Amino acid sequence: AVLAPDISSSNSVTGTQGEPLSYQISASHTPSSYGFTGTMPPGLSLNTLTGLISGTPGAAGTFPLTLSASNASGTGTLFLTITVNNTPLNAWRLINLGTASNTASAADSADPDGDRLTNLIEFAFGLDPNRSSIDLLPSWQRIGPDMVVTFTPPPNVKGISYFGEQSISLSPGAWNLIANTGTAPQIRYSAPIANGPRSFFRIRVTSP
Repeated sequence: AVLAPDISSSNSVTGTQGEPLSYQISASHTPSSYGFTGTMPPGLSLNTLTGLISGTPGAAGTFPLTLSASNASGTGTLFLTITVNNTPLNAWRLINLGTASNTASAADSADPDGDRLTNLIEFAFGLDPNRSSIDLLPSWQRIGPDMVVTFTPPPNVKGISYFGEQSISLSPGAWNLIANTGTAPQIRYSAPIANGPRSFFRIRVTSP
């Protein structure tokens, strides 16, 4: 006689908000269907035919589930804990600003210390959003005919894109990208000073 399934996969899995996560329910005796009770993290779903839990979790937290695998002889169960960690940016936000939520004074675009640096910039360069730190930003230097800036992103900063840009007018659509010529993890932007009365340089940062 065929026995009821026995689930042998791990009873815990950990992922990060906004990053793909998968977990395969492994069970003996050829289950014909899979299920769960409890609250699945938003963004994840269970394929009831294959037993694969997959997706991109949209919220951090701890999510306890009871998994099931069934065949004609019965059902086996396993208690599973899915832990979804905050993104590095939201973890930084929580530590420094008291909330992981991208809102109010903790929003990416907010400037709670009034130093003209948004929270996103403070995070990107490993700065303190509660203390004026504009003097700690990487600075452009003139080397011969070029303007050059070199920096290394903090090791705990993930999910940030850096762009070196140059303009002669400061108009929104008049910024030109400068190639990164650094050797990872170092970033280096270098560009000749444009002919004319003015030339502007900046580092722009974005998050997903």
